[in-house]
Amino acid sequence: MEREGEFFGFDLSFMDSLDDCAPLQTRDAKALRDATSSAIAQVWADTMATTALLSQKINEGNSVLTDKLNESFAAVGKRLDSLPTIAMLQQDVGVSKVTPFSGSADTEAQFSVWIRRLEDVMRMRPVPLTNEQQANTLHVSVCVCT
Repeated sequence: MEREGEFFGFDLSFMDSLDDCAPLQTRDAKALRDATSSAIAQVWADTMATTALLSQKINEGNSVLTDKLNESFAAVGKRLDSLPTIAMLQQDVGVSKVTPFSGSADTEAQFSVWIRRLEDVMRMRPVPLTNEQQANTLHVSVCVCT
């Protein structure tokens, strides 16, 4: 704790006796300059320490958020993988047709019904999708969501 008249360890008690109109002596100016320089250095050091602590807390928060997002994505992936698929006998295998969406409908509901029908047909496939087909499906899903 600083004593009265001290400023960051510098004795500035002489400032109390100075009048506003009094000339400033060189030794007084040097003491004032040194005290100001020390104060600026101390504020800078405190700011750096605070910034480092804040940065650490932000990084910790981001790590927690990333972990929770990864857990959430894994749970969604498991849920998607557990969705039932429609099994078909080989003799029933026919080409399920989905009429192309013309885009001429004015309502979004018709597109929603169309995309659900497309998803149903994709689930009825007797063979699993290839990587390219899965990528194309993902592309369609992303385009629909945006």
